[in-house]
Amino acid sequence: MPNCDRFRCHFAPHALRTLKLADEQIAELSMLCGFDDDLAAQTTQASNRIRGLLTQIHPALERVLGPRLEHPAVLDLLQRYPSPEKLASLGFAG
Repeated sequence: MPNCDRFRCHFAPHALRTLKLADEQIAELSMLCGFDDDLAAQTTQASNRIRGLLTQIHPALERVLGPRLEHPAVLDLLQRYPSPEKLASLGFAG
């Protein structure tokens, strides 16, 4: 059986079972899910802020980098050159 079929069968609705959790476990899981939701919201806010700033500074650069903000190379570029002046110091080829 191919891996994807085993995975699909393993997580098929008929294979799911109910878990009995203590109230403390439910509270811990709820808290962890809340942390995850908060981190996701903060990540989205930071990404939107960076994209907004890039749009103000250099709209064409935002169109190129904006959709790829989470790519390691883009993050590295923005960490190495965190200001418009530093980005401009890279020069222009063309």
